[in-house]
Amino acid sequence: MWKSLFDALRQALLLTETLQRNQATLKELQKEVRELAQAMDERHRRNENAIERLAYEIQRLRDEFRHTTQHEADEREKFQLKTENQLLKFSRLLPPSSINEIDDN
Repeated sequence: MWKSLFDALRQALLLTETLQRNQATLKELQKEVRELAQAMDERHRRNENAIERLAYEIQRLRDEFRHTTQHEADEREKFQLKTENQLLKFSRLLPPSSINEIDDN
């Protein structure tokens, strides 16, 4: 009988010790999970910020491209008008090529 009581008491002490170790391990694991969740949240925020910056840069480059394209089109048109203007000025300076052209004016 004493042996059974001693075995039961020893088993209870071992279970208590195991329970305490498991509780300590559980607390450590919970702390680790919280730290990992915080790290994931921080990484998620950084990724969101990077995506926002990329979207902003894409829009900025798109606007810059449109502006450059429009500027180049304006410059081509200006060049064409200047060229036409010079040709018109030059053609007025030339004498008529035949007598018929003099009579037509």
